[in-house]
Amino acid sequence: MLEQGDGARLTVARPFPSQQNMWPPEVQDAYMLLLESVWDAGGDVLDVSQDPFTAEKMMLRDHWMVDQATCGIAVWDGGAGGTGHTIAYARKKSLPFYHINPQTRRCAWEKPPSVTLG
Repeated sequence: MLEQGDGARLTVARPFPSQQNMWPPEVQDAYMLLLESVWDAGGDVLDVSQDPFTAEKMMLRDHWMVDQATCGIAVWDGGAGGTGHTIAYARKKSLPFYHINPQTRRCAWEKPPSVTLG
């Protein structure tokens, strides 16, 4: 568990404010509970772009996350798509990340960080 003073802060990076509007109501409710828990813990919700939706805004958000990070955690099955593009960008930027493959259940650092975490 992170304690105050650890230097870590949770930030939800939304591609744009109305991201959840096209989701089913029960998913929107769960998402709002998640955001509330982030705010309750002193975290932030940052909108990388403004409404409305464009596919480019999803990629801008992903690049923003990589550019802000010193390391990351990726839950990725190795497939193409948004997460795959983000992983390729992280690799290009030499961002260390912990890769969790939900299909194989393999977990490992890809380019371990050069600093000690925790």
